[in-house]
Amino acid sequence: MNKRENGENDVLSASKKSKDPEKGGCGRMVATKWKWISMFCIFILIIVLILLIVGCVYISIRFLAKKKTRDFRLPKSITPTHYALEMQPFLVPDVLKFKGNVEIHFHCNEKTDEVILHAKNLSIDHRSVRIWNEKGKDAEIFKIDYEPEVDLIILKLSESLSLDNYVLFMDFEGSMNKSYSLSGFYGYQYEDEDNNVYHAAATQFEPISAREAFPCFDEPELKATFDITVIRWRNMTSISNMPKVETESRGRHWEADIYETTMKMSTYLVAIVVGNFKSKSSGKISLWASPKNIEYVDYALKVAEEALTFFEVLLGIPYEAPKLDIVSVEEFDTRGMENWGLIICRSNILYNEEKDYARQKEEVARIIIHEIAHQWFGNLVTMKWWNDVWLNEGITSFMEEVTYEALRDVLNVTSKNISITSFTYENYLYIDSPVSKSIKKLEDINDAFDYATYFMGASVMRLAYFLLGEETFWKGLTNYLKDNSYGSVEESTLWKYFTDAQPVMERSRLNISKILTPWIHLNGYPILFVERDYQKHSASLSQIAFNEDNQPETKNHTWPIPITYTTAKDLDWRPIIKMWMNTKTGALANIKAEGNDWILVNGKNLAYYIVNYDETNWNLFAKQLREDHLVIPVTHRHKILRDVCTLFRKNYTTLNALLDLHLYYPFEEEYSILLNGEFLITLFEISNFIQLTPDEIMWDNYIIYLYEPIYKKLGWEYGDRNEDRYARNLREIAIFMLCRRRYMPCVNTAIAKFKNWNETNNGTDISDEIKYAIMCTGIEYGRAEEWNEMYNSLSENNDLLTVVSLGCSRNRTLIAKLLQRLLIKPKTRNFSLILREVLRNPHMWLEVFHFFNIHFKELAEDNSKFEDILSIFEELKESQVKFKQVVATANQYTKVLKKEKAKQYKKLLNIDDKIKKKHEQLLTSVKKWLQNKQWKKVRRP
Repeated sequence: MNKRENGENDVLSASKKSKDPEKGGCGRMVATKWKWISMFCIFILIIVLILLIVGCVYISIRFLAKKKTRDFRLPKSITPTHYALEMQPFLVPDVLKFKGNVEIHFHCNEKTDEVILHAKNLSIDHRSVRIWNEKGKDAEIFKIDYEPEVDLIILKLSESLSLDNYVLFMDFEGSMNKSYSLSGFYGYQYEDEDNNVYHAAATQFEPISAREAFPCFDEPELKATFDITVIRWRNMTSISNMPKVETESRGRHWEADIYETTMKMSTYLVAIVVGNFKSKSSGKISLWASPKNIEYVDYALKVAEEALTFFEVLLGIPYEAPKLDIVSVEEFDTRGMENWGLIICRSNILYNEEKDYARQKEEVARIIIHEIAHQWFGNLVTMKWWNDVWLNEGITSFMEEVTYEALRDVLNVTSKNISITSFTYENYLYIDSPVSKSIKKLEDINDAFDYATYFMGASVMRLAYFLLGEETFWKGLTNYLKDNSYGSVEESTLWKYFTDAQPVMERSRLNISKILTPWIHLNGYPILFVERDYQKHSASLSQIAFNEDNQPETKNHTWPIPITYTTAKDLDWRPIIKMWMNTKTGALANIKAEGNDWILVNGKNLAYYIVNYDETNWNLFAKQLREDHLVIPVTHRHKILRDVCTLFRKNYTTLNALLDLHLYYPFEEEYSILLNGEFLITLFEISNFIQLTPDEIMWDNYIIYLYEPIYKKLGWEYGDRNEDRYARNLREIAIFMLCRRRYMPCVNTAIAKFKNWNETNNGTDISDEIKYAIMCTGIEYGRAEEWNEMYNSLSENNDLLTVVSLGCSRNRTLIAKLLQRLLIKPKTRNFSLILREVLRNPHMWLEVFHFFNIHFKELAEDNSKFEDILSIFEELKESQVKFKQVVATANQYTKVLKKEKAKQYKKLLNIDDKIKKKHEQLLTSVKKWLQNKQWKKVRRP
């Protein structure tokens, strides 16, 4: 500071001298000199500042670039071997948090000055973090960084770790308030019979949520053993993967449950449950539930016993854990989770023999079987990375089908599944990705659990079963498990074991990898086109990727397709592969079929592809089904009808083919075929499209033709609770279809049942399946007094069926009264229900627009209501007449909207040219088909 002041005085002095006339030019020269020196210094200072700024920016850019390029995968420098984990949940509504500490033993594989592991939404006590080697020497940690975008914590070390064993310790805590997502370690509450509130906690770590509960190396390949300690309140119970060793007192209110060391396993399989639970046991298996639900676990316990024994015998590998707990928790995001030794499920594994129906028994059996299968496929042997999650889920889905069919009789499940040699799936339309996933970012991991992973993965396993034969298939799968126990594998490992299981001297040894890899890695699945030459007894074949029009990148995809076929002249239903089609096109020659004989390709769904035929062959199928459908086995009928539905819905075949094939429906007695979901969806879509048009009456007659025999056969009365679930569902659909179309036997019965129900003050027991049909029909043909009585009960009765049934009335005054509820603020869950139901009402749907003419502005001011209106109007594009009304009122409604909302509304009015063309073609096709009245030409059963 002093130096600076002296300098300033010198400059001032020089300045003064320059102004002294008696000093002359010498003073001026000194002043000029100092001026230039000052300017030079300023110039230098500016240059330095510029360099500093540029340097800082450069460093910042480099730092940001470095952050951006941080891989979400862990480096290979460290391998964990053991965790000592202690967790303490605080199950208090105002707190809902947990504390814990973890001691991680790891091996350093290569020199590194960073220890990188996972942690998400955890508060880590930096003072507690330590790393030391086996000799007790600490590694100095000079910095702790976080990369929240990729869930990483980076411990930066002063010196690199050598190739040695180390221990990492840290204290942490986190929130258990996971109302937005039941993942990690979360708390929840439930009520008992007396409305007392209880609190509990559970874990859900798959796929990448262990890191939300404790710092860890959260990748499936990085397996380790775990010592788990759970500190809980004395009045609670804890459960974990292994049996409890001992319980220690931890103060006045707390106890610590200490568990045996686990098997070597992935972090996503660690599990803890804390709460007020009771159990029922049989041998090493225990079923846990809240006290009010424990009496309903008996059936699940029986399934678990049978399934565990079945897998041990089939695979020749004992269940490795010393016990198996299965716990039902009230709050859980998935059907079930296969944690090793502690399976966690929702209350969907409970079965009340006095109240629940057969479909619930089937649900329990499937869930338990699936999760127990995972104890081998996923727990004992795990995929290395999530791109191969199908090795867990696809194989397990296949095992679920095998086991369910094998145990069907002993488990007393009456719903008949189609056996291992012919089971198929109804999810064609939902498969638009490869089985093996490309994991490029964290979000892709959760997305990997899709239909393709489960169903296509299972289908590939089924194809392997066919190709290898029973003995070789199970030999390969068993060796795969034995040799890789407690390890992690890739897809190629499975192919190797299937290849090695084949007899060495077998001349026809299959290259399993070459055959099956495309089915795993190509996007979706193929459509095979069969175009016959009826004179030459041949057929040309071609394949394309399903949805090729929407996915240009699949145009060059080619699957190795096994071609099996049966003809009307040669009824050999064995799935014998006649040829492999490894190219885009191929041909069949010397087909044993005359001009009036059909050919059925891939009847048993040997591989996951659908088949489209020329028009003549479709017509021959339709003729055969009408004349004698039993000539074609049930599994093959499934295949024909499911294929034609899928093809029609994606514009690959005609409406004539679809409707002609289903003309035989009144003769069909296989309920699972009559419940073909894709056909039902198609019927609903066509019904919506032609509603309120002149063709609707004829269409209704066709629907009555289809479902009247089912209605007469099944009637209204349900059997006991073990009645086949397909029969129950089919009864519901038949009643709904016919009552909606004013089929008077159905209408009269529904009115009588509604009257009886109403007169007994809702005391009559009405099955849930047909309750809507009864209430809607009763309201439609009923009195205003009955409507008002139900309406007045809405404040205390939140039954959704009651709400929507009120929209079935033909009374304009009553509908106007119901629509007034749309103005309630804030928006209730009934808003969209009421709006949809009144729009569905063929007599009163215009009342919605009359109501909107007055109240649209008020409704649109509520963003949530406006979004619902847009969504519902979007659905009306499938209704020719109703969407015209949306367009007709557009100018009136957009005038009262703010600019952005008006823009959204106008966007809604646009219909893609392809959709317009599809609608026009559909309307023309429906009219033409209905005019021929084909259903009247069929001899009824």
